[in-house]
Amino acid sequence: MLWSIWLLCAPAQALVLGEAEAYDLSTAFTYRLDDSGTLSVREVLARHEAWRLTPLRQGAATPNFGYQSATLWLKAELDVSAHAPDHWLMQVANPQLDRVEVFVVEPGGRLSRSMGGDELPFSARVVPHRHLVFPLVFNGAGPRTVVLRVQSSSSLQIPVTLLQPQALLSQDHRLYSLLSLYFGLLTGLFAYNLLLYVAVRDRVYLYYIAFVAAMGVAQLTTSGFGAQFLWPERPDWNNLALHLGYAACGLAALLFGRRFLHSADELPWLDRVLRGLLVCWSIYIVLRPWMDYKLAAHVLIAMVIATILPLMLAGWNRLMARRRGARYFLLAWALLMVCGVAESLISLGWLPANTLLAHPVMVGSAVEMLLLSFALADRIKADREAKDLALSMGLREQVKKQEAERQSIEKSRFLAAVSHDLRQPLFAMGLATESLHAREPRHDPTVMQMKSALVSANGLLDSIMTMARLETGSLRANMSDFSIQPLLDRVDLTFAPQATAKGLRWVVTPSIACVHSDPLLLERMVNNLVSNAVRFTQSGGVVVSCRLSGACLLLQVWDTGAGIAPAHHETIFTEYFRGEPETESDNGVGLGLFIVKSCAAMLDIGLSLRSVPGRGSCFSLRIPLTRSQSASLARAVDLQPASLTERSV
Repeated sequence: MLWSIWLLCAPAQALVLGEAEAYDLSTAFTYRLDDSGTLSVREVLARHEAWRLTPLRQGAATPNFGYQSATLWLKAELDVSAHAPDHWLMQVANPQLDRVEVFVVEPGGRLSRSMGGDELPFSARVVPHRHLVFPLVFNGAGPRTVVLRVQSSSSLQIPVTLLQPQALLSQDHRLYSLLSLYFGLLTGLFAYNLLLYVAVRDRVYLYYIAFVAAMGVAQLTTSGFGAQFLWPERPDWNNLALHLGYAACGLAALLFGRRFLHSADELPWLDRVLRGLLVCWSIYIVLRPWMDYKLAAHVLIAMVIATILPLMLAGWNRLMARRRGARYFLLAWALLMVCGVAESLISLGWLPANTLLAHPVMVGSAVEMLLLSFALADRIKADREAKDLALSMGLREQVKKQEAERQSIEKSRFLAAVSHDLRQPLFAMGLATESLHAREPRHDPTVMQMKSALVSANGLLDSIMTMARLETGSLRANMSDFSIQPLLDRVDLTFAPQATAKGLRWVVTPSIACVHSDPLLLERMVNNLVSNAVRFTQSGGVVVSCRLSGACLLLQVWDTGAGIAPAHHETIFTEYFRGEPETESDNGVGLGLFIVKSCAAMLDIGLSLRSVPGRGSCFSLRIPLTRSQSASLARAVDLQPASLTERSV
C-alpha cells in the first residue's frame, strides 16, 4: 500500500531530449480526467495538485481512454540537453480528436499555447498535415513541461510523438507509400468492377463498387485525408462522414450478399433477416445527423457485428452447398469481422492500441475487398463454364437435330420411292380384280374382299406419299378456281356404299359454290375426314354439309360416333396419333388428320373441331370462295331491301 501511494505521489521521470530524430512521449505522460471540464492549465500544473496526476499503465504503447465525456489532461516532463536541436514537431496521430490544446512551460515560467482538432477548419492548423501537428521551439537547454488538454466525442486514442521536421517528412514518405497502395487498390477495384458492370449489367458489380466507394470515404476520414482534401472548410463532416461511410458499407454489403448468394431464392429465411437489416441501416443513415456521437458510434458497432454475422452464416451455408465463390465470400467477411471487432475494442478502450493494431479495419478491408473480387472472378469463371457447357450441349443438340432431319428426309424419300414402286403392282392387281368381277357378275365375297383391300392399300400409299412430300417440302399447292360439286359427287360415290353397308344414314348436301384452292389436296382433306367418320361410326349416320359463311364455304363432316375427349382435341392432329390403345380407333398409321392440318395451313383453310364424347364429332373447313363469287355475294347484300337487313328468317 505504501509503495502504491509513493508511486502516485512521486514526480514523473523527465524524458531526456538529445540528438535523436524522434521520441515517443506516450510513456512519459501522466494524466488526469476532468469531469466538469472547468480546470485550467495553472491548476493542473500546481504542485499541490500533482498527486491527482496518474502515470499511464506500463506497457501501453498508445494512451487509450476509449469514449470519455470528461476532459483529459496529459502532462510530460522534458529535459532538453545542450545537444538537442531547437525546433521540434509534436504529432498527435489521431485526426478525429475534436480539440487538442498544447501548453509548453519554459524554464522561466513562460507559458505558450497552440490549438488544433477536427472541430476547426483545416486552414486553422499551424502545420498543414493530415494529423494534428504542433511546432515546438526549445531555446536552450533545461527542463520543459508539456501539457495537453484533449476534448473529443470520438475515442480518446492519443499517440504522441516528438520529431524533428526531417524525421516527420521521412515518416510521411513511408506511411504515404502504404496509404497510396491501399487507396490505389480501392481505385483499381472500383474502376475494374465499374467496367464489368457497364459490360454485363449485373447489379452485383454495382453493389460491390458501392461498397468500395463507401469504404473509401470511411478510410479517407479515418486517415485525415478527407479533412485535408475533400471538405477542408467543413469540420462538421469529419464525424458525420465516418459513420455515414460505414453505414453505406453496411447497406452495400447486404445488397451485394443477397445478390451474390441469391438468398431470396435459396435462403428465404435468412433473406428476411438481411432485408430487416437493410431497413435498420436506412433508418440509421436518416437519423445519424441528429444523434449524439457516442451513441451513434455504439449503435454503429452493434449494427456492423449484426450485419457481418448473417453474411458469414449465409456464406457458410452456400459453402456447404458447394456454391462457387462461397469460400472467398466467407473468408472475406470472417476477416473483416475479426478486424472490425479488434478496432471496436480499441475504440472502446478495452484493447490497448499499438502500431500493429493501429488501423485493423483498413488492413482487413483491403484483404476483404480482394477476396470479394476473387469471389466475383470465380463467379465469372463459373458463368463462363456454364455458357461453354450450354454452347457445347447446344451444338450437340443442333448436330443431333440436323442428323435427325437428314434421316427423316431420307426416310421420306425412301417411302415416296417405295410407294411409287408399289403403285404398279397394285394397279395390276386392281385390273385383275376388275377382270374377275366382270367374269363373275354375281357379288363374289372373295372378289369384294380383294377390292376392299386394294382400296385400303391405295389409301395408305396415298397417305404415305403425301406425308413424305410434306416432310421433304416437295408438296406444292396448285391453286385454281373450281366448283365444289364435282368433288362432293366423288365423295358420295366413294363412301356411300361403305356407309350403306354399315347401316348408316348417309347425306351429302349439294352446293353450287365455287372455291379458290388446290382441288387435289382439298379432295384429299375431305376424303380423310369422311373416311374417319365412316370408319369410327357404328350407328346413326354421317353428313357432309356445305353452306356459305361470309367470304368462305363452310364444309362440315358430321358423325354420330364415339366422339373425342377434350384432352385429345389437339393431339389428334399430330402425326402417328392412333387413338386409345385396344379400341376401334387404334388402327391405321395415324397420318390422316395430320395431313388435313398440314394441307389446311398450306391452303389457308380454317380448320376446327367440335366433339361431345358419346354423341359424335364435327370437323369444319372454311374454304375461300372465288373472287367473283365473293363479289356477287357482296352485291347481293347491298341490293337486299332495307326492311330485311339484319333480320333472320
